[in-house]
Amino acid sequence: DKDLCLASFLRAAREAGPAMSVIFLNDGPLPEERVRRMAPAGEVLAAKGLGNGGSYRRALDLGLEHAREPHDLIYLSEDDYLFLPDAFTQLLQAAAAIPEADYLSLYDHPDRYLRTDDADGGRTRIFLGGGRHWRSVESTCLSFAARRPALAADVQLHRNMAMEEIPDDRGLWRRLQGLGAQRLL
Repeated sequence: DKDLCLASFLRAAREAGPAMSVIFLNDGPLPEERVRRMAPAGEVLAAKGLGNGGSYRRALDLGLEHAREPHDLIYLSEDDYLFLPDAFTQLLQAAAAIPEADYLSLYDHPDRYLRTDDADGGRTRIFLGGGRHWRSVESTCLSFAARRPALAADVQLHRNMAMEEIPDDRGLWRRLQGLGAQRLL
């Protein structure tokens, strides 16, 4: 339920406090009540008719325009994820504790522990940060955090991989990590 996802996002953003500024980019009509709930948390922008790929490309541009400092994190979020109350607080702590990570994801799907088709053969590295463990993965969805310099350097690849209506997120992450083409099973 998108209202529940929004409520969990707003709660996590509130807990992160002033370290986080929010821009909502909405592709398509939204119930007025949902817009009223978003408005106190940040800027609400309409981007009607862009579709998934176009919305992603616009969100990339907005993130890079609004993040001013090299150490800023840009978090892009789809609207169908749930967030723990301390999600963004933990993310900020992990970013500080793991400076070598250019990209971070809050999404840790169980299939990443069982699948056999990862391009890197399932090899992962474990990191500790913010009181939690974080691990490397070969791909994630399009909800992620990026350090501004890394995203700026990689933005053309992000944009190229989002030219279709449904961006190829797995292909994007594999290419960013030099893991080659997706293997079909």
